[in-house]
Amino acid sequence: MVPTISRRDLLTCLAAAGLALGRVPPAGNRTDDELEDWVRANLPIQDLATLGRAYREAHPEESTVDALLARLLRNRRAGQQLGDLVRDAVAADFKALAIENLDGWLLARTEGRLAALASLLL
Repeated sequence: MVPTISRRDLLTCLAAAGLALGRVPPAGNRTDDELEDWVRANLPIQDLATLGRAYREAHPEESTVDALLARLLRNRRAGQQLGDLVRDAVAADFKALAIENLDGWLLARTEGRLAALASLLL
C-alpha cells in the first residue's frame, strides 16, 4: 500500500522547506552536494516519494538528480539564499501557470521538482 500524505502535511512540509532552505549558505559558498544534503536532512522523503515519482513519470527528461539540480538551481543569483530562490521560483511558476497535477495535487513545477529530488534521495 502506498502511504498517503494529507494536504496540510504537504503544505507544512513545503513551507518548512522554503524556510529551512534560507539557512543554507549563499551560492558563492555552495558545494555540489548542498541541495542534496539539505533535502536528505529536512524533507520527509518517504511522504513525498509518491509525488516525486509522479513528477518523474510526467517529465522523464527530469528523472535524474543532476537534471533536477540543474533546473532547480539554474536561476540562482550569486549570494542568493536557497529559500529566496525557491520562494521566487514557486511564485513565478504560479504566475506563469506552470502547475503540475501530481496524483491529484496541484503544485508549482518547482514544488514538483523538489518532491522528485526527494524521491531520488530516499
